[in-house]
Amino acid sequence: EPDSNQECENGVIKGRVESSIAGFLAGEVRVDVFRLQSERRYQFLNSDIIDENGEFRVEGLPIGDYVLRANIIDPAKYPALLVTYFNNIMNQVTSWQDATPITLGCNQWADLNLTFAAINEVLNGTGSISGIVSYSNGEPQ
Repeated sequence: EPDSNQECENGVIKGRVESSIAGFLAGEVRVDVFRLQSERRYQFLNSDIIDENGEFRVEGLPIGDYVLRANIIDPAKYPALLVTYFNNIMNQVTSWQDATPITLGCNQWADLNLTFAAINEVLNGTGSISGIVSYSNGEPQ
């Protein structure tokens, strides 16, 4: 008798990574897949590197809930882009708590777009920093 769990380990999450301020070359972005283990606790499962079209594909996924995270492999090349999580309602989500879980049933697949958050699109308020700069001995500078 075949193992029913093994029969349901062919799920796929695929899609495309985009940005409003940059186009990516093959190999510049890694998409990580995390699987829900327990209440709001995710475990890294697998990843893929984008191709020349910005597309990724992670296969062999069992039934479960997943979160996607996109990372720039060389952040110095794109300093204005932030680590970004998939959210199906709003783009540019930078914390896993705001990510939309992707639910896969037996051998299902999901096809989605993940748009990178740019720092100028996320930090859009005003602010200030004040204080006194001191040496390690406590003397003001």
